[in-house]
Amino acid sequence: MSLGAILAGRRPLRLAVPLEWAQPLAPFGELVGSRFGSDVLTPASLNALADNPVVSSARARAELGFLPRPLAMTVRDLLESAGIKTVT
Repeated sequence: MSLGAILAGRRPLRLAVPLEWAQPLAPFGELVGSRFGSDVLTPASLNALADNPVVSSARARAELGFLPRPLAMTVRDLLESAGIKTVT
């Protein structure tokens, strides 16, 4: 979250809410979000965050020579694809 805010030239969030606190609020978030066209706080979106599969690039590195690009570059491209201007 902080990296995205920094790249967008905004202040990072000061408060992070634990997932366990947000999950009981998700049905209300879905109701409010449907009125504003947002699906940020829904049971499905929180379940996607909670479902934390272990993913490894070890095999791709070993067999194919895969080298992932820097996280900052990926986050910057994501922000720009969403129409959010980034700082250089």
